[in-house]
Amino acid sequence: MLGIDISDKTINNAKKLNPYKNLRFENIAAEDLDISDKFDAIICCEVVEHLHVPAPVIKSLKNLLKPEGVLIVTVPNGYGPREVIMTKPMQAAMRNKFTWNLIIASKRVFGFKGSTIQSEAEDLIHVQFFTKKSLKKLLQKEGLKMKRFQVTNFIESVFPFSIIANRVRSVQKIDNWLADQLPDSFSSGFMSTWKLH
Repeated sequence: MLGIDISDKTINNAKKLNPYKNLRFENIAAEDLDISDKFDAIICCEVVEHLHVPAPVIKSLKNLLKPEGVLIVTVPNGYGPREVIMTKPMQAAMRNKFTWNLIIASKRVFGFKGSTIQSEAEDLIHVQFFTKKSLKKLLQKEGLKMKRFQVTNFIESVFPFSIIANRVRSVQKIDNWLADQLPDSFSSGFMSTWKLH
């Protein structure tokens, strides 16, 4: 198993936390990965929304799949609650140092330490805001066929609701049930599985 990322900090954290001998991590972009091995499964989790031009990454991952392999892609719903209520306003707030420091201080009052392994990466800005249709178009253009599509939660990851949802499992279950009942466009994220044509 191989995990890759373009962030030195993320890869160093992954190496420190890795207890598995058959898993290694490398600081490299998918497009620069030059190996002869092909994979049964590739997971591209919360990546392509950060890329100005995601097609080369999808093409590289497709070329690393075995003929019967699967590519699992997860992205935030670009127009769902998480992106509209959290991501877009936070990205706007980051541009103003005073506003951003006020937000960080407020989060600490609610018990958030202000960072996670993910949030320590050099660049967390979302530049792509996917709909189900635009995600399908991106992957189909690279010669992949969708085998399965599912939504993630509704508002579990939206602050301040996340304070309760992250601590109470029954609230998470209700939120996930609600996401399954609503149209896909109301979910906070998309999970999809793809195969070669």
